[in-house]
Amino acid sequence: MSEQDEFVALLETLDESEVRRRLADGSYGVLTDPFSKVPKVQAFLRSKEAERSASAEASRSAREAAMLASTKEANELAREANTIARSASFAATAAASAASEANGIARSNRKIAIIAIALSIATAIVVAAIQVMYGTK
Repeated sequence: MSEQDEFVALLETLDESEVRRRLADGSYGVLTDPFSKVPKVQAFLRSKEAERSASAEASRSAREAAMLASTKEANELAREANTIARSASFAATAAASAASEANGIARSNRKIAIIAIALSIATAIVVAAIQVMYGTK
C-alpha cells in the first residue's frame, strides 16, 4: 500500500469533522509547505462531499421515481373510477328511460281501468233500467 493510500486510510478512520478540525489547526501542515498533506486532505474532503452529493442525488432520484410510480398508479385508479362512473351513468340513464316508459304504460293502464269502471257502471245502470222497464226486478 502506498504512503498516500495509507494516509487516506487513516483519514477514513477519523470522523470528517475531526479531519476538518485537524486541517484548521494545522495538524496536516500549511498549504505553502511543499511537504504539506493539506492538498491530500482537501482532496479527501472534496471526495467526501462528492459522495454526499451523489448519495443525496440518488435519494432524490429514488424519491422522484417513487412519486412517479405513485402518480401513475393514482392515474390508473382514476381512469378505472371514471370508467365505472361512466358505466353507472349509462345504467342510470337506461333505468330512468325504462322507468319513464313504465310510468307512461301505467298512466295508460289507469285510463283504461277508469274507462272499464265507467263502462261497468254504465252497463249496470242500463241493466237496472231494463229490469225496471220490464219489471223483472
